Amino acid sequence: MKHSRINHIKRYLKIQEIVKEKYDPDLMTYAKFFRQHIYPIYPMSYHRFITIINMSGLKKELEKELEQKGKSDNQLSLF
Repeated sequence: MKHSRINHIKRYLKIQEIVKEKYDPDLMTYAKFFRQHIYPIYPMSYHRFITIINMSGLKKELEKELEQKGKSDNQLSLF
């Protein structure tokens, strides 16, 4: 379950990074940007996209999840 949460946070950070790099409010709306740049790569609803770009503290949350995963990773190595 934790692995899935880590992947979600990484995906959210990538989406926020794409928006910061490519979005220009003078050229297009969030809806148009979503349809052209985000939806083809990361299929999701527009509402979810808006929720993701408004999230804050994702880097801290990712660090916390990675730290917790490191502490609870009790699987033995075969080699």
